[in-house]
Amino acid sequence: MAWTTTPWTLPGNVALAVGKDIEYVVAKLNKLEGPSSEYGIFARERLKEVLDGVALVEEYRVLKGKDLVGLEYEPLFDDYYKNEKLKNRENGWKVYAGDFVNTEDGTGIVHIAPAFGADDMMLGKKENLPFVQHVKMDGTFKEEMGELAGLDLKPRDKDKPEEVRKADIRMLQVLGDKIFSKESKLHSYPHCWRCDTALLNYATSSWFVAVEKIKPKLLKTAKKINWSPKHIKAGRFGQWLEGARDWSISRQRFWANTIPVWRCEKCKKEIVFASAKELEKASGTKVNDLHKDVVDEVVFNCVCGGKIKRVPDVLDTWFDSGSVPFSTHRPIPADFIGEAQDQTRAWFYYMHVLAGALFNKPAFKNCIVTGMFWLKMEKRCLKN
Repeated sequence: MAWTTTPWTLPGNVALAVGKDIEYVVAKLNKLEGPSSEYGIFARERLKEVLDGVALVEEYRVLKGKDLVGLEYEPLFDDYYKNEKLKNRENGWKVYAGDFVNTEDGTGIVHIAPAFGADDMMLGKKENLPFVQHVKMDGTFKEEMGELAGLDLKPRDKDKPEEVRKADIRMLQVLGDKIFSKESKLHSYPHCWRCDTALLNYATSSWFVAVEKIKPKLLKTAKKINWSPKHIKAGRFGQWLEGARDWSISRQRFWANTIPVWRCEKCKKEIVFASAKELEKASGTKVNDLHKDVVDEVVFNCVCGGKIKRVPDVLDTWFDSGSVPFSTHRPIPADFIGEAQDQTRAWFYYMHVLAGALFNKPAFKNCIVTGMFWLKMEKRCLKN
């Protein structure tokens, strides 16, 4: 018995995850609404919650999660994704161990959809799982989803606009008797901080700076920086640097600096342009505006006969901020900079990464870090 708080992700399911040291019970069940019996497997610690409204006939066996690893199961939506050409299909729809699985909620068995979750994606990469992304970038289900094609994830149920997606309700209807139980449960979920719209966790391609490859270099150059207060050096900044991951520098939006990479649609050859003049020379097109809507129109022929077009992404704004020490034509490292302590994981860090990667130097020699303070605003009624 696997569980999820996002039913709309179920068509993207490719595996189940268990905790290898968690105890799982194999129980013979008797549904109260009928005489039929069936067997269920779930975490022993969740027995009371899982069996709410269901009679336990007998506890057949207790297993550790590691004993369940390798078991196979039938996909919920195999009619849509039974294409044998699906990469890594042979590894899909099996039980795997995941260190993120716990018994605090659900059944202790987690539904895995690598296209829609960070833990899911990490497990997918580790175990070479198939990748099924049944949702388009506009938030609608793809054509291969049959009767569910075009289903929009944005609209909410009119009676419960902040709680239930219509897509989740439709998904429960389609699954029918494959659902053991359902309930309304309040849980945290990401929302847009501007308009409070519920967001989708969505895997997409990205350009990265290979920070982990140069981490030893970055740790070495960081030793040359003087900090005030001194504890920031080995504390906030040092610890953040120790845990640094590869940096995703591309964004799929409009307003930002365009990534200066052009790729041939046919042979996939890539060209990186360092200036508008270089682009003009290669394309034969006058370039006087680098905004996305203009520069994306610069298309030219490849020697293979294909068309060379700019990759559609734009740069993370922190890439711009991190380029300050050298983009202003001032020698690096800077003698002195200062900002608040939250920048140990932002501006300070990104400058240090780019300066270390490009010049094998720290971006700054001295840095003073201020604390944070908050203003409490009060509304008061003034009488005449």
